[in-house]
Amino acid sequence: MLGIFEKDVNKILNQNPEKNFMLVGGTGLYINSVTNGLSVLPEADKKTREYLASLDNQTLLELAFKNMMRKQQKKFTLTIELDLKELLKFFYVD
Repeated sequence: MLGIFEKDVNKILNQNPEKNFMLVGGTGLYINSVTNGLSVLPEADKKTREYLASLDNQTLLELAFKNMMRKQQKKFTLTIELDLKELLKFFYVD
């Protein structure tokens, strides 16, 4: 959707250079796509795409949840380690 919006708006802007337009939005995601373009992403891995397409929605949801939790666990562990270092500094006495 975002890519289609970006192309359509740029087409309108390029066809009407003499006109002024006002773009409005909530997060700025769509406006940013028009003003800065979209990121160039690598091609999708064909085997991975086929594998994911073969899964039912429940399995996809479970995989996404597990992946999210794994990433959150790394962030949580890092936070705990940083907090423990700060705590040790606090109680350290010469």
